[in-house]
Amino acid sequence: MSTSYGHKIVTRGLLVCLDAANEKSNNAGASDWFDLSYPGAQLSASNPRNCEWVTAPTFNSAGYWTFNGTSHYGTITPALSMTNFTIEVWARPNGNQTTSSAIISDYYPAYVNYALTFQANNLDVYAGIYTPVVSWKYSGAKTLANGAWHQIVMTHDGTNINLYVNKSAATSGVLGQVAQSSAVQINIGKRWDIADYYKGDLAAIFMYDRALSVSEIGQNYNALSQRFGL
Repeated sequence: MSTSYGHKIVTRGLLVCLDAANEKSNNAGASDWFDLSYPGAQLSASNPRNCEWVTAPTFNSAGYWTFNGTSHYGTITPALSMTNFTIEVWARPNGNQTTSSAIISDYYPAYVNYALTFQANNLDVYAGIYTPVVSWKYSGAKTLANGAWHQIVMTHDGTNINLYVNKSAATSGVLGQVAQSSAVQINIGKRWDIADYYKGDLAAIFMYDRALSVSEIGQNYNALSQRFGL
């Protein structure tokens, strides 16, 4: 996998790798944010794990996208349906977030397999899963620092919904059901159904088909933290 990391990120189980600092991924003049999860993937506009911009955020040559909080978002189609998984983003929020906006979310007609979301007009981020039987189940909240970069990680191990911020365990919750997706699309920068949008910067997204361990989350943090001054 072609990356510009000082250390290697975890690659076992890696399904999606979007990195705005990698010129093979960002391709700022294109309509896609290209997936680097397997060799050569970034060269194909037809790769289903690319993020296709619906309303493109602003690309910054320092290696991130800026979302305006009113219209910018993209999609990965179809969504990945996973019972055990890890969703990792590197994000820098810009001000309080709209209620129920999301940095990343599975799309909802019936299920929401995963969401990193804000539940009030503040900077409290949650990891959440929705099923028709139990409705929403969340980790607890972690308050992000405005204008600062964060590694935000959601894992689900088949039972527990875990939230980590900057490699440290923040809080957890129990789903009590099998996590699954409606298999429509993944929203990047927008919540699962209506038009509530993330406002801030987004530099990287990694998705895995398993729950990473604490040490593996730390490995990914160490791979990118220097880039963000952490």
